[in-house]
Amino acid sequence: MVGLPHRNELSVAWSPYAVMSRPGPDARSAGDASFSLRNQLLAPSESTPGWSLEVGTHLAAGEVGHSRGEGASDLYAATAVAQSYGAHTWTGYYELLLAEATGDGATLAEHVAAVQWARLLQPQLSSYVEGIGVVGAPADLSGTYLGAGLAWQVHARLALEAGVLFGLGGDSEDFRFLIGATTLLAQLGKIGLGGF
Repeated sequence: MVGLPHRNELSVAWSPYAVMSRPGPDARSAGDASFSLRNQLLAPSESTPGWSLEVGTHLAAGEVGHSRGEGASDLYAATAVAQSYGAHTWTGYYELLLAEATGDGATLAEHVAAVQWARLLQPQLSSYVEGIGVVGAPADLSGTYLGAGLAWQVHARLALEAGVLFGLGGDSEDFRFLIGATTLLAQLGKIGLGGF
């Protein structure tokens, strides 16, 4: 991630392995990359929630593409609202993803909604529980998930996270173990840091 002035943030991600194996427009492959720009429209405070908007794209550079759009890229727009109460933070998230299915030129759409509750355990350690719902093409793909995990802010520029994801119905996977790291590569000017 690169912090930009006026509460903007540029993110670049690359996966050396397949992230999503299930069908759908958000399937990911080894070698794929994604880019996004997020703006924090409203900084969180004790009386008002934080609010952000994000737009981004996924570039299918890997050998295996989407199940119904092999080699296709996508665009997405997302919004998040977060409010903290002491050591507790509630976050709501919605994403609309559009992917062009190669072959017939059709556009596949997917909707993702999530709610997360996080609790600060120590100054650099927090736990979270979240519910996620997914609805989209092809074939009315749908799924619901329940996840939980821990996030550790190693220092100001590095965060580590580990968790589990349980599928509750529809086309959901039964179980998945998640591990990840986020680093702030550079900061250009002052940005507003908030609860999401």
